[in-house]
Amino acid sequence: MKSGVIGIATGDLTTVDSFSEEIEKGDDSLASCVEIVSEIRSADGELLGQFGRAAMDQYVDTNSVEINGNSIRTGEKSEIRTQYTEFLLSVDGFVIVKNSGGIFALDLIGKHENVSIERAEVNLNSFISGHSGFTPWKVGFYGKSGNADNGVVHGNEIWDDPELGPLLESQRKNQLGIDIEWRGYEIKMMLTESGYLNIYQPGDFGNTGFMRLVRDEIVPHISH
Repeated sequence: MKSGVIGIATGDLTTVDSFSEEIEKGDDSLASCVEIVSEIRSADGELLGQFGRAAMDQYVDTNSVEINGNSIRTGEKSEIRTQYTEFLLSVDGFVIVKNSGGIFALDLIGKHENVSIERAEVNLNSFISGHSGFTPWKVGFYGKSGNADNGVVHGNEIWDDPELGPLLESQRKNQLGIDIEWRGYEIKMMLTESGYLNIYQPGDFGNTGFMRLVRDEIVPHISH
């Protein structure tokens, strides 16, 4: 995985075992499953976390169309669909699901392990303060008084812009595209206030690096 939504556990969460369950609702049976596929270890054998998959049946409302002779009837009906995601679970108490559609896995794992796992809120101003010298190529801001109270700015050396630089540095931010150096890697990444992280470069960045980057560089700036 090179992208995902971060969830933070309140309580003791280090590893989980595979599990499944079924819930009867009327005439239907709704199944859910968490499968641990592999362990993630450092080069010296230290356990960093687990890679897994999750799936869950859910009711969804869909549009329906029925032809009855010379008339057409439209409406809504409820049907069962199975959601699926992949995830990384860290021994340091956070979970990364592949995208926002996989948030259900946080609830599945949390309920099974009797802990609360909430989508992370990242303080981007704190992140910036802890990473001097990086160059943003995208900044999303909000909370500014006046006619333009939010927006997204793209460019090179944004902080150095004589008009926008000081303004952007002082505002609350909801997304940040940056290039940083980390453990010998040149990282090009996007980070949002709502806990989404996407690594664009390097292309060979794997699960181990992704999990360590979140632990070292993102988790310290998450609001609890």
